[in-house]
Amino acid sequence: MMPAAAKFQFHMVARVDDVAHFEEVDLKPNPEFDFALLSRMGWSKNVLEERDAPDQIILGAFNSFFCCLLGLAIYLEGWKELGLGDMNRFLFGESDDPENNKNWMAATWREIWNRDEFIRLAPGPVGTHSGRKYSSTHARRMGCDKDDIDSRGRWRKRRVQDRYVSPNLPFPDAKVGAALCVGGPCKYELVEGSGITQGWLRQVVVPNIIAKDGISNRVADVLALPLLWAAMDPEMEGRMPEGMRTRIENAYNNQRVLGEGLNPVRKRLLIISGQNARVMINVVPDGDAGAIGGGGGGAIGQGMNGDNGQAIHARLHALEVGMMSMRDLFQQGLDRQMAFMRVMNGNVRRIAVQPGARQAAPNNGALAMAVLSPLPCNLHVLWLEWTNGIGGRKAARLFTPQERGQNKYKYHRRKVVWEVIARLVRGGRTAQAAIDMIYAAYGHGSVTSIINRMRRDRANGGHPNLQ
Repeated sequence: MMPAAAKFQFHMVARVDDVAHFEEVDLKPNPEFDFALLSRMGWSKNVLEERDAPDQIILGAFNSFFCCLLGLAIYLEGWKELGLGDMNRFLFGESDDPENNKNWMAATWREIWNRDEFIRLAPGPVGTHSGRKYSSTHARRMGCDKDDIDSRGRWRKRRVQDRYVSPNLPFPDAKVGAALCVGGPCKYELVEGSGITQGWLRQVVVPNIIAKDGISNRVADVLALPLLWAAMDPEMEGRMPEGMRTRIENAYNNQRVLGEGLNPVRKRLLIISGQNARVMINVVPDGDAGAIGGGGGGAIGQGMNGDNGQAIHARLHALEVGMMSMRDLFQQGLDRQMAFMRVMNGNVRRIAVQPGARQAAPNNGALAMAVLSPLPCNLHVLWLEWTNGIGGRKAARLFTPQERGQNKYKYHRRKVVWEVIARLVRGGRTAQAAIDMIYAAYGHGSVTSIINRMRRDRANGGHPNLQ
């Protein structure tokens, strides 16, 4: 059980606690890709509600030591063959209490880590979270984005977008899942002319998985091919129950169609990509990846081994990461350009509301009319009317008592603005800054609406931001 649980934990970027709570019914067939499975971790530390538990893909790996499908196939067929866990709804463990299963797995891990055979490659403590640290670090080293790894590991940052973005993100999930397929992601498929049928696979290879009520027959169909591959691969000897291996090998040899030593199942390299928000999984053609599979490390024929497959996958993934980096750089440049344009537009709008440079008309007595403008368009014009006058008129600050009386209504209403600006200017601000403060307090409405609101506020001591 522990090898399968370790592969599952690595592939799903999960904790031991998550694995112990995983139920059989949450292992489902993939309706879009019949060579893969789906898992749904409805219980996890970071899954706070049902919508936080997305369907996540499970892929095969060329390296058999890391292949999750192979680990599940050997474990489930052997586990059920021994009659263990038949009354247990959880995928891993003998107890119907997930806490007991978690404690048992944690104790088993500690026993393994304390053995002399266990080699520490780096200093520091080793615990149950080390598996999750290993898988997330491996995905990061393979070039996966942090956000994509967070999605695969079901980490929730609780950002605003998390309230709106669906947790079902097939392409980012498949991309990280493929990166966690050491040796490259693969598809198990029957060699043409092998003479094997689905009925034979169910009856001979996975009869115990088929008999389990909590596991779908379509899940068993997916797991049958990796199990048959392992039974017929000489390098898998000693890595699966000998009775199971012998049973399957003898049954196939009794009806063998292919030549001696040829495995009826081969592995095909997969390429993961995304298009129009959908995940695309394509098989590398035989001419590029070989044909008949063999070898415990996942050789795929014609001199193309698992390391070569991983190299191809890593190269393609690097190209994809490079394209995404270029897209991000382009987006950053576009964002900077848009920010610059917003600043430019703001400056243009600010200049537009400023009065142009004007030569003050000579105020030489009778030649200057003591009349206020009928409708100043903004506060800048209104202040210019106070200081210098506009349109050849006399500056309002120079009006005599008699002239103020002649413009009593307009003068009295506009005086509230003039007084605030004059007070702020005396306090050390420029007239431009004072006017900007008024606009900030009351908005860019009409001069009339601003005057009305300032008059109401003056009755209560004035606006607090204009003190």
